[in-house]
Amino acid sequence: MRILFTMTGSWGTGSGTVVEALTRELTERGHEIAVLYPERVRNDEEAAEVAALSEEHAPAARHEVWPFPLEQGDVELYTFPLMIADPNPRNVRGAWTFKELSEDELSLYLSSFQERFREVANDFDPDIVECHHVWAMPYAVKQLNQQYCVVAHHSDQMAFHYDERMQPYATEAAQGAEYIFAVSESTGREVMDLYDVRDDNVVVTGNGYDQSVFYPRDDVDRAAIMREFGLGIPPEATVVTFAGKLSRTKGIDTILLANRRIREERDDVHFVIFGTGALEDALDEDRQDEYDRENVHFPGHQPYAKIAQFHNVARMSIMPSRTEGFGIAGLEAMGCGLPLVITRTGGLDAYAEGAVIEPEDDAALAEAVTRIADMPAGEYEALSEDALEAARRFSWPAIAEQRLEYFDAMIGEKV
Repeated sequence: MRILFTMTGSWGTGSGTVVEALTRELTERGHEIAVLYPERVRNDEEAAEVAALSEEHAPAARHEVWPFPLEQGDVELYTFPLMIADPNPRNVRGAWTFKELSEDELSLYLSSFQERFREVANDFDPDIVECHHVWAMPYAVKQLNQQYCVVAHHSDQMAFHYDERMQPYATEAAQGAEYIFAVSESTGREVMDLYDVRDDNVVVTGNGYDQSVFYPRDDVDRAAIMREFGLGIPPEATVVTFAGKLSRTKGIDTILLANRRIREERDDVHFVIFGTGALEDALDEDRQDEYDRENVHFPGHQPYAKIAQFHNVARMSIMPSRTEGFGIAGLEAMGCGLPLVITRTGGLDAYAEGAVIEPEDDAALAEAVTRIADMPAGEYEALSEDALEAARRFSWPAIAEQRLEYFDAMIGEKV
């Protein structure tokens, strides 16, 4: 079976993680995979960077890059647009959203994508097209009378509320899909509410995590990895990890507010924050005096293997999101045996083991972090085991097998 994935953005995001995992599982089963996605490619240096990324992410796939900038007459797209104003690791700081595009710019985006899609489809001849995000790409594919399915990740449902102009495009994309795969029960409910689609077309799949990378280890040298990243964290300090975009959506500001509360009582808790984005863009200008950056460390966007090492020297991981579709990063932390502190957002609380708080409640976050930091050894070990057991219920192989059942049904409908 030849399967073509399309991605609204590039690698390093939740949807990219899903495509990478499905590519690995499906190619191991003998299927051929191609991935079509946008990248900024303005010179030889950026082209080499993109080529290197293709070896790092889904190396078994055929990578079909849709290069930006785009130009047509006096219309130019300097980079690929984002659905919402959250940072993307493969885009520029403050990159524009679809909402900011003029009608001519949106038209160029759609027509250029269709042209690139035709090139790839004519050459690869896919049996299945799976578009990630209920957004512009599946809409454009539908206009080409191509059969497709689509994956709802929640960020696209957030974008539906953010960008009224794109609502008809997203609705048509959803209604034209053979199936809509939702990453969580809460995302599935959003899909039903927003797009007026049949409930038998919506399939809740969940997500998985790479168990060959994220697992409990006792061989990680804490002092060595702290030196590698230049982090002056004392050996007796409690380490708390976070992996996600540095954005208000992910609650990065809530962490700094909670840190202030924690440091009023103690100085032995250190936060290690992994992710892309500019911190200042996620903070409220009127609350700068309330944020405490002391004992908060920002190694930036790092490979999964490095994040897993830090999880293995941490006490817990936190995800204080204002909204979340599934939260693969939380599953990865639990796969290393870490309890989570998460917010009640409808995605994470379906599987998390640890503490659940309300969004934007920095006092509750501080209390939960302190409680787990001070938890007696026996109680903590039991919670850690619960986290690991819960994580292991989420399997990419099972998700891939489920996907193939629906792909077979789609092919049967074409015959």
